[in-house]
Amino acid sequence: MSHRNLLELRKQSDELFQHFSRLLDNAEKELTEPELGIAADNYDAMTLMLKTKRKSLGLTLSDLELQTGISQSTLKRLFSDPENARVGHLLLVCQELGIKLWAAK
Repeated sequence: MSHRNLLELRKQSDELFQHFSRLLDNAEKELTEPELGIAADNYDAMTLMLKTKRKSLGLTLSDLELQTGISQSTLKRLFSDPENARVGHLLLVCQELGIKLWAAK
C-alpha cells in the first residue's frame, strides 16, 4: 500500500469518526433536552433520561433531596423504577431536572 493510500484511508477514518461523533451527540441531545420531553408511560426511556439529566447537571441524590424534600432512599427507588414511584414525587423530580412529561389519550 502506498503512502498516498494510507493518507486517504486516514482522512476517511477521521471523517467517519466525526460523523459518528455527531450522531452520538444528537442521540444524547435527544435524551437530555427538556423541550423534547418524554412519554409518561415509557418507563425505560424515563429511567435513562432521569439518570442522564441528573448526571449532566452534576446533581447528587443529596442535592435533589435538599431541592425536593424527597428522601434519598425514595429518590434511589424513583431513579431505578419510575413506574412504581408516586406521581407527585416523579413530577417534582422531573421539574427540578427540567424534564417535561406528557401523556396521550
